Amino acid sequence: QDVLSDLVRNSGLKRTPKLYEVDCAAQPFVWGWFRGDIYLSPNFSANCSREKCRTIIAHELAHVSRWDAAMNHVQNVVQA
Repeated sequence: QDVLSDLVRNSGLKRTPKLYEVDCAAQPFVWGWFRGDIYLSPNFSANCSREKCRTIIAHELAHVSRWDAAMNHVQNVVQA
């Protein structure tokens, strides 16, 4: 959570996405209706260094800032 807060503060985002730990997450991902929130496996921080965790969370935060979750929903509607 500290890493996420630091990255959001430096990114200029107005909203901090929620960070969830879910048992079914094999890898980090963003999901939600609009901006999305970040989902991690329960052992995410135990399996990587602080710098690697920071890099991965920054990557997921980029998905949030580009509204990728909302674009995925639009893409599904267009494809349907």
